Amino acid sequence: MKRLVMGLVLVFPLFVSAQLTILTIPTSSVLPNAKVGQSYSVALNVSGGDGSNYSWSVDGGAAAFPVTGLGFSSTYGNQIYITGTPAKIYVGGVEQTTPRTFTFNVSVTSGSQSYTKQFTLTVDPAITSAPTVSLGNPTYYSNGTAYMSWSATNVTSCTALKEGGFHSLILDLPTNQTSFGPNYFIADSNGNYSIRCTGPGGTAVSNSVVVSSSLLPTPIPTITVALSANPSIITAGQSVTITWSSTNAVSCGPTEKDGRWNPGSETSGYITVSPTQTTTYTILCHSQTESILAANQPLSVTKSVTVVVTSATSPVDPAIRSQMANARAQAELYYDTHNNSYAGVCTNSGGVYSFMANAAQQLSSGNVVGYNAIPFSYNASGASGSSVCHDGAGSWAAITSLKNPTTANSGHCVDSTGVSREATSLPAYATSCPGSSTQAPAYTPPVTTTVSPASLTTMSDAQRQSMIMQLQQLLASLLQQLIQLLQQQAATAIMSQSR
Repeated sequence: MKRLVMGLVLVFPLFVSAQLTILTIPTSSVLPNAKVGQSYSVALNVSGGDGSNYSWSVDGGAAAFPVTGLGFSSTYGNQIYITGTPAKIYVGGVEQTTPRTFTFNVSVTSGSQSYTKQFTLTVDPAITSAPTVSLGNPTYYSNGTAYMSWSATNVTSCTALKEGGFHSLILDLPTNQTSFGPNYFIADSNGNYSIRCTGPGGTAVSNSVVVSSSLLPTPIPTITVALSANPSIITAGQSVTITWSSTNAVSCGPTEKDGRWNPGSETSGYITVSPTQTTTYTILCHSQTESILAANQPLSVTKSVTVVVTSATSPVDPAIRSQMANARAQAELYYDTHNNSYAGVCTNSGGVYSFMANAAQQLSSGNVVGYNAIPFSYNASGASGSSVCHDGAGSWAAITSLKNPTTANSGHCVDSTGVSREATSLPAYATSCPGSSTQAPAYTPPVTTTVSPASLTTMSDAQRQSMIMQLQQLLASLLQQLIQLLQQQAATAIMSQSR
């Protein structure tokens, strides 16, 4: 038994070694197509054998490769290449115009081993079609030049010519392309014009076209278009009238493809729409004729108008405005108790921090107020910069994005001048809302609105809910201010006792 095991141990490595050195050609038997007249190269790989000293042959050592123009290159390690440029294929003296497939055997030897594999190679013909070129009748500019349209196929270069040799313009053609059109060039003087093109199949000259300034048309009038929306700011559910008019146009229509509106093809009119979100409407009006080009005159004109849609029931914006108003009031208390200075009002105890935080968190519970170096960046979802506060010794300002502002991308801005309004910007370190006076007026208490019991019965549920929320926020704000004031007084008393 022990001898049998030892025998297997000795034989097994020899068996594995023999398996790993079997000679073969793993390259696919179907080779990539070649084309007459174009350079060709494909690698044949060999594996196994003794790893070197490979010898190759085709069809049992035939003197010529079966495809005229192709042959073996030198051996590179375990590879040999079939390279060359296939020649035209003739059968019975007639050039072939359809693909021809060749089948041949490739043999390789290495040491005592040899291997043969059959391959197929299809050669496509090189058919060169004659070039074609055509030149259209001129379309005139009103400044005396002509707009020439031309097309060509099976070409690699083209030149615009004028009889007499006084005009020769080499035309720009895209690379790796042999068919063009319609393309255009400008004929800047009277005469007979043509296009000459060359390609693999020869040279072609277009028809001759006469250009004459006496054929100039009447200049095209300028198009004007007016577009308006009334009203331009609505709450969700309301309607808007879009009105348009034009001069020197033959048709107008929408550019939108999503069915938001359809003014038809009339050159003036109106239509009623009810957008559910802020929407831009664009109309496109066309000139009297699309076939004539007028110098410096557009063939069509577009106009746009934007309808801003705000939410009628969202309690977020009133809550933000309330917190910002409370912050403005608290800032004046801070000013009076800090040696007539606003420095630190955004971050110090007794300042506006809690109100700004409450305003910011109306947009998102995780929203953080940015300070002096952070500019305002509108974002209704509470992203960075959507709520900022800047302070200095003599002034301060703060702004928080609104969910549904009256003006797009606006926040509610307050500052030490008494401003409390929408704004679209507050740059880094700016301590006044855009358009504010630099002189800070005396603090004016918030205006109190009296609501009678009778008026409450005429309010909608949404209005009563909004009013209740504002009253709750106002009471919470007043309570917070009272707590902060008591904390300041307690701190002052403790400091006095310690002295």
